[in-house]
Amino acid sequence: MKKILTVLLVACVVFACTKDETTEVSNDTSFDFSKNLSVYDNTSDGLYKGIFSTNGSEYRGTIVIKVKDGQSIATLALVNERNVELIGTSTDDGILFTGASAAFKFAVEADGSNPIVSEVTLKGMESTIIVAKETSRAAVTPISGTLDCDDCAAHPLLVTGPTGTFSLLFVGDGSGDDIVTSMVDVGVMVSTPGTQSGCAGVDPTDCAVAGGAVIGGNTIGWMGTHSYLTASDCSEASGTWSLDSTHGAFTGTWVSDISCTSTCAGDGAFAGDNLGYDIDGPVDTTTADCLTTLNLSAATVPAGLGVIGTDVDITSVDMDISHTFDGDLQITLISPIGTELTLWDDGGSEAGDDFTGTVFMDGGADILLDVPPFTGTYAPVGGTFAAAFAGESSEGAWTVRLCDIFGGDTGTFNDYNITFTCSGARSTTVIAGDTKPRPVIVRKTQADKDEYIRLHPNEK
Repeated sequence: MKKILTVLLVACVVFACTKDETTEVSNDTSFDFSKNLSVYDNTSDGLYKGIFSTNGSEYRGTIVIKVKDGQSIATLALVNERNVELIGTSTDDGILFTGASAAFKFAVEADGSNPIVSEVTLKGMESTIIVAKETSRAAVTPISGTLDCDDCAAHPLLVTGPTGTFSLLFVGDGSGDDIVTSMVDVGVMVSTPGTQSGCAGVDPTDCAVAGGAVIGGNTIGWMGTHSYLTASDCSEASGTWSLDSTHGAFTGTWVSDISCTSTCAGDGAFAGDNLGYDIDGPVDTTTADCLTTLNLSAATVPAGLGVIGTDVDITSVDMDISHTFDGDLQITLISPIGTELTLWDDGGSEAGDDFTGTVFMDGGADILLDVPPFTGTYAPVGGTFAAAFAGESSEGAWTVRLCDIFGGDTGTFNDYNITFTCSGARSTTVIAGDTKPRPVIVRKTQADKDEYIRLHPNEK
């Protein structure tokens, strides 16, 4: 979230859609505002985010509207449903968005203020959208959710559970300055203003939220906690609500659809074991596999951490290797089911010594542009941990295979650790590899190097 220096730009209008117009297919060239959002701060172009709900039914979710250079698209992300993509067509009074099962009209001032959403329908049902414009001064965080009632039998309209919606829209930097708007289905869809205060902690940051209004003689109030995680860009909220109406007084609870609490279980360090670290034997130039002795160090992850990318992430792999010619080495991380990711391989050109305090991490520097002993944080040369191991269980032996593909140099595999962070960064688990020195190579000749290059002409 970013610091808010401007007022909230919010619209909430409910109508039934009656038009049946033909859309023009938008040329979706580039709607990426992440690098230059400030350019659109005071224009009608830009990024609008919001919350969505049908009136009196279970369909709810969040929406993103993108407007740029006369083109416009929108994505309606529904809970437990497929996303709905909508294409915008310019009209005399704004933009008409239409998709396979949804439609709405959108209008905004030339400077990006006062966005108006109207004539909202999904699957023929009257619906509501609240949106705010995201600027470089204020991020927008939409949270959809549901409400439940302690005893609502006396209310003729109030719906709860899966068909009762309670959603929030935050604009600001995640601090007490945030502007909050609720969208609540209490028989009719109503919107009330709110505030955020008392924010404390880091990943998660917990804030108190509260709001309410008097609408048509009915007093609506709500309060609760908003928790967000910067590391995983996740927000959740929950709390209580009350309604003092002509039908009586009612109370209940509300909760967001998304929970940022990872199912990752267990913190602390777990000792790894070593497998297959026999380093004897001559170079075998007849296979296309690792052409020499292997040293395998396996860090065993216990059950309960969960699935990569869902419950847990690989934060880093760090190691310490003593070796007299780093270019001879190939370093690979292997998952418990055999998926491989190359951490280091420069094809034999790097003549320097050692890997000292070397950390491999997604988003790190390019290690091929640095020099030994590679003390620092680097990206794996073969891709990212997130992409390579997405969807795999973290349980089992995570093995580092270290191959010395040329002769004439020696070394020792000193240390290896793999670190898993529960998604949302609520807790971190470090799995340690073997710390006993293991020699990784004995003897090779220049002929071995020449033969390897002949068999691998495309490796640089």
